[in-house]
Amino acid sequence: MTSETASQSTSAPRNTIEQRIAEVGRALSHSLRAVLSATPGAPKRAVELSNFLEIDKTLSVRLIGAIKKHDPLAVCHGVPGPRGLRTVLTVAQAKGAPRELVEEAEKSIRQFEQSVQELGGSRTAFNTIISSLLPDVRERIERRNKKAAFDAMSNLWGYHVSTSFIACMIQPAAQGNMCDSVCFAGKVEMRHLTPRVARMVWAQKCTVPNWDAPAVSCNLDRVPVGGDQVPVIREFCSNPLPEFKLHEYQGSNYVAVAGDDVPSQAPVDLFIGSHTPGTFLRYKTRETSKEFVSFTPTEPAKVAFVDVLLHEDVWPDAMPQLSIYRTGPRGNMDHPGVREFDKIDLLESVRLLGRGTDRIHTNDVENYASMVRTVFTRVGWNGELFRVFRARVEYPLLHAQIMLTFDLPERDS
Repeated sequence: MTSETASQSTSAPRNTIEQRIAEVGRALSHSLRAVLSATPGAPKRAVELSNFLEIDKTLSVRLIGAIKKHDPLAVCHGVPGPRGLRTVLTVAQAKGAPRELVEEAEKSIRQFEQSVQELGGSRTAFNTIISSLLPDVRERIERRNKKAAFDAMSNLWGYHVSTSFIACMIQPAAQGNMCDSVCFAGKVEMRHLTPRVARMVWAQKCTVPNWDAPAVSCNLDRVPVGGDQVPVIREFCSNPLPEFKLHEYQGSNYVAVAGDDVPSQAPVDLFIGSHTPGTFLRYKTRETSKEFVSFTPTEPAKVAFVDVLLHEDVWPDAMPQLSIYRTGPRGNMDHPGVREFDKIDLLESVRLLGRGTDRIHTNDVENYASMVRTVFTRVGWNGELFRVFRARVEYPLLHAQIMLTFDLPERDS
């Protein structure tokens, strides 16, 4: 009862806001078209209209583009500001547009101003509201905002990467109810804009949250990670390589590279591979009905993607759900669904690419499919038995956890 009431209370204002903006958009479109149509000699093309009214070309292009749209929400999103619209009305009236049509258009502009102020407080916030109601507009605005965040953080942090990724390969363990995993991660074209700062390039938990026994992380040759053993796949990486140092903190391994060891501006490719037995549950238990693979970008990146490669006997009917969570002071989530208040509403998706390593090519990482096949060979697994899911995010938010959640199957009696 409580959840239904809450749902109704949140949906009603949204509908009211959408209707109000739509009414304003229809009024603007109708009245502005009427003024231009009634102005003697006014052309219909934006460039000619700019010359005819002696107004800025950008103003003319935005005006014509907005009033041609059929969706009134799109009209409100694209229409010029009130000052520019009033400039058009003043010039149009001077060139013979009927006064009553100009006054009607002025009335619609005042309604537009009032809606912007009451609903958003600013035009930027008002357009954000509209973008949430128009998926194509929202996607464009999200990308622009994430790109701006990338540019700002690259300058402030002093480094960025072209592509950051993780490929998690999961196969049933030889015995028991668990699955083994291989983690193949990479930072492509890491550029240090300022030296002398240590950069973390890889992190992995050493213990499994829903399993009592510790999971010892090894490199691809089954040598335990720790001390001087850093799971860098040197044949994939740039040459020469910087020096790495492994840090152990609160049950996790962290690999860092010192900024002094990476030439400023020179791009560096870093790839890491690890094998960890017993990292995932194979079947549902009384305590756990879901498993997840996640990736949290820790540096400004143009692209981040998560590939999950599941053996045909691992969660065979599962289709992952993609969620993105802010981490902040609470850190990464160890269980799916426990911090819904931290979920970020972004237009991202996960796709099933198919089965086998021939389906995993990407323009984001050169020779990616070949490297994945090499990883499979090193650990002795058959990559053709794995189906592949991918979540790709352009300009991912820093420290936002990208999580793919899978429903666990029941174990056959």
